[in-house]
Amino acid sequence: LVNLRFGLWKEAVAAVRRDGPCGKRCRDELQNTADSKVHRAVKQMVLGFANEAAGRSSDEQSAIVGPPPLDAPARSLGSMRDNPDRRAQMALVAAKYELAARRAYTRGDLAYTLAALRNLSRLLDAQPYMEPEMWYYDPRTCLGYVLLTRGEHGVPDPAAALEAYTAALARRPRTPWALIGAAQAYAALNRSGAAANPYGLQFQAAAKDADVKITSSCPQYALAAPLV
Repeated sequence: LVNLRFGLWKEAVAAVRRDGPCGKRCRDELQNTADSKVHRAVKQMVLGFANEAAGRSSDEQSAIVGPPPLDAPARSLGSMRDNPDRRAQMALVAAKYELAARRAYTRGDLAYTLAALRNLSRLLDAQPYMEPEMWYYDPRTCLGYVLLTRGEHGVPDPAAALEAYTAALARRPRTPWALIGAAQAYAALNRSGAAANPYGLQFQAAAKDADVKITSSCPQYALAAPLV
């Protein structure tokens, strides 16, 4: 998932195709557990993203992961004490939303993409705080990217994008992906450049020691992939 977040497609696909240290007996014993099921689904989600980014079909991966809920549940899945499988359950639903949103983005269905990312954001917001967090990133950073580059109806909407990014920053201050997106949206709204870009300055401070260059709030949408 880290490789997916940075748009490192070659590394992401290679990681998906590794079985890990668990031997055959171990895999056989764990194949029907909640963690094992979501592990397989997330792997397929990553492959689906890579295929979409490479201009190939992700129909096979979508069939395995399955569609997201129709009723957009925004409820807590309970505490770890009440529901030991809640992280796995959350990840499975998130993978469904994520892949469905990415596939819709490829086919130009912006309304579905935005709705899926908003539903996932609401569902994540409804969960009790825990570390590590329930999902690998804040979907609002990709929501902002879609709004900034394509808009709700095919016209870029930097104001709505900035709103999404500031909501992400309210939840996770100094997140570099939200900061660079907010900086880009702010720049689009203030083309005169008369005032300093506050988000750009914050991004420079947050990323000054980074060993990977971040150029987009949503690399998993923005960066093309080689054929996988």
